[in-house]
Amino acid sequence: ESPVSRWFFHKLGQTMEWWWRVLDKKTRVGPFASVVDSIPFEAFFGLVIVANMFTLSAAANYQFEHLDSPKEQEQITSMIFTILYCIELAMRLSVHRWYFFVGPNSGWNSFDAVLVAVSLYSNITSSFLQYDSVSSETTVQPLRLLRILRIFRVMPFIHHFSGWDKAYKVLSGSWAHVLGSFIIMAFIFYVFGLLIAQNLAANMSVQDDPFLQEQVLSIFGSVQDGMFTLFRSVFNGVDWKETHQIIAKASTLASALFVFFVGFVQIALFNILTATYILQAEALVEPDHKTKAMEAVLKRRSEAEQIRRVFENMIDQDRSNTISREEFQESLKSDHTRAEFMLCGLDIHETEGFFQLLQKLSNDNEVEIETFVAACMMMKGEASAMEQRRM
Repeated sequence: ESPVSRWFFHKLGQTMEWWWRVLDKKTRVGPFASVVDSIPFEAFFGLVIVANMFTLSAAANYQFEHLDSPKEQEQITSMIFTILYCIELAMRLSVHRWYFFVGPNSGWNSFDAVLVAVSLYSNITSSFLQYDSVSSETTVQPLRLLRILRIFRVMPFIHHFSGWDKAYKVLSGSWAHVLGSFIIMAFIFYVFGLLIAQNLAANMSVQDDPFLQEQVLSIFGSVQDGMFTLFRSVFNGVDWKETHQIIAKASTLASALFVFFVGFVQIALFNILTATYILQAEALVEPDHKTKAMEAVLKRRSEAEQIRRVFENMIDQDRSNTISREEFQESLKSDHTRAEFMLCGLDIHETEGFFQLLQKLSNDNEVEIETFVAACMMMKGEASAMEQRRM
């Protein structure tokens, strides 16, 4: 590698890093900045997408009922929604500009931009297409599929509803796991389908029963047909008892393999996949760093309040909000008080040394409640006994 190329790629990397920092830190400005980032804006266009899905459903039902009628109404509806999507895209681009394509939602944003461009092109050129021709349907069908996929664009809005954010997080984070599960099942179906198909083919070559041959060919006429038969057998698409009866007439080994397959999938594979889904879901809904920090703060406040109640109800007998050496030693003679301290995470062994520490912190013969709580919170944890021995 030459020095010139190293210099070029180094400068290119620095330029890209600078460009990204500028995009990431740039203040979003424009006449629609406050509107685009608002919840009502997201809600409105989410409802537009849902309404578009309902119109597509109504159009599909109408098409089944009127197969020979023209589709001008569908064209008009498509144009209306395309205009709304163009308005949304223009408002977002006016605020975010290039950051729209590289920000946190770059995937969805790029998909929206492509879909709006294709929809706009389709609607503009629709006047030159004959909707009753095969070529026009070939052009329109992919666009309809993209419109249907746009319904997933409303999924991020679910996190605004209490309790639904975790469900959305699990769903959006499980796509790779779902794909992996399908690959594993396809591999197992292929292996067993191949073994059973090979065995049945070898046995059917010496069979003289044409009716049995026809039955076997209907369920295991090829490896692909065999995989689909196995799929239906474990997903209640067909009663696997009927399939087993046909296979058993043709081959005992294939019959045993089929029974083993059904048992293996139902008992082992499905349970394993379910367990991995549960572990994946637990990992996805684990609180983030800020949530964990907040939970730790709330837990510490709760523990401090618990120690305060012990002080007020069991140690401070004269209700003076201070305790003397005698009050402290007398309270710790009670097993119940010691048990309360244990529940608070404190195992006080040296009462005299512990109270001397309290006196040093308070600079007085009697210890105030706030000093007592603060000292107890410092003594909590696994190092409690070690600290007391050090005293």
